[in-house]
Amino acid sequence: MINVVSKDVLDALTKKALGFTTEEIIEEYQESDGEQNLTKRKVTKKEVPPDMTALKILLEEINEKSVKDMSDQEILEEKNRLLLLLKSLDESK
Repeated sequence: MINVVSKDVLDALTKKALGFTTEEIIEEYQESDGEQNLTKRKVTKKEVPPDMTALKILLEEINEKSVKDMSDQEILEEKNRLLLLLKSLDESK
């Protein structure tokens, strides 16, 4: 079933499942002599935590066994296995 989902979708799910850091940029402009001049620029780094829903979707795409049929312990073990795998793949880029 994994070949049905595009690589872009899997990459986005992986990013969301692992969590990521993003930058938020806020710029303020003021009009002077008919021109817009940048007066203030604020750059903030934001940590987006790992998302369990994205991880469940990845689990369902990667595994033939449905998450619904897994025990809590099996889900936790699979989550840890996938997180290690995804981190190693992310570090190799």
